[in-house]
Amino acid sequence: MSSRLSLFCYLLSLTLLAGCGADSASTKVSGTISVSGQAMGTGAVTFFPTDEGQPIGVPVDASGSYTASVPPGSYSVVVVTSTPPPEGWKEGDPLPPPPVKVPSKYTQPRFTPLKLTVGQENLSKDFNLE
Repeated sequence: MSSRLSLFCYLLSLTLLAGCGADSASTKVSGTISVSGQAMGTGAVTFFPTDEGQPIGVPVDASGSYTASVPPGSYSVVVVTSTPPPEGWKEGDPLPPPPVKVPSKYTQPRFTPLKLTVGQENLSKDFNLE
């Protein structure tokens, strides 16, 4: 299986699990993600707790928008982009490259400079990746 297809499957699984475990103490976090001022496009954003707890991943739509339910706390934020298989795609066919490439420093929880502190109030947070 190609690495792009594996990434797409991983992002899909994060999307399907995004609502699992959310409770009434969660805060709505929403915003947009852009790379050098251009909307990122489809992908995922994942919030990794800096203390303990499970990461929370949600999809990013074609306009770069996301919405997540996140418990209050401090998080490292990871962003990845994806390209869904085009119509008529078959196993072994190459996938087109994503329209925007996310710099690698934003794709790994240990190295991302993106940090977020979530309180009790809903939060709007845009990320512009350089």
